[in-house]
Amino acid sequence: AKELYQLIDKNVFEAIKKEDIGSSQVIKLILIFAQKGDKIKARIVANGAKQDLKEYMPWEVTASTASIASILTIISTAVIRDLKLHAMDITGAYLNAFIEKRIVVHFDQNCTKRLINISPKYSDYVQEDGSMFGVLTKALYGLKESATLWQNNLTSTFKELGYETLKQD
Repeated sequence: AKELYQLIDKNVFEAIKKEDIGSSQVIKLILIFAQKGDKIKARIVANGAKQDLKEYMPWEVTASTASIASILTIISTAVIRDLKLHAMDITGAYLNAFIEKRIVVHFDQNCTKRLINISPKYSDYVQEDGSMFGVLTKALYGLKESATLWQNNLTSTFKELGYETLKQD
């Protein structure tokens, strides 16, 4: 249920009726479970494997990562200057990045039922089989472009705070 609350709280999608799908491809959502320590976590992901890669330019589906040299430089600097380093996790990170392409997703009966329990407004969009459709307004794990959208979002946030990007990374 926590994942569904995040989708609603971050306005990740707008519910639509089946007749409003038009010619858009429909991407099914998948529930993935992972064990982290003594907890079992669930994540709702889009089946991006069904997206047509031909619809994207290469830079729309690739996100860079810091080079080993940059990471080692940061660690070395911290050791020499006796600084503390911290790592953090941004909960629902991709859900913060706006998406521009029209992507329709399909919520199965189980997700739809839980969404309605959280917010009854979705009951107007339930299909005969108990499922529901939505148009994404933000990135979702599993989509081809999500990593790039999140990186662009994070980079612009840091720039607004006065940081500069390294051209090497």
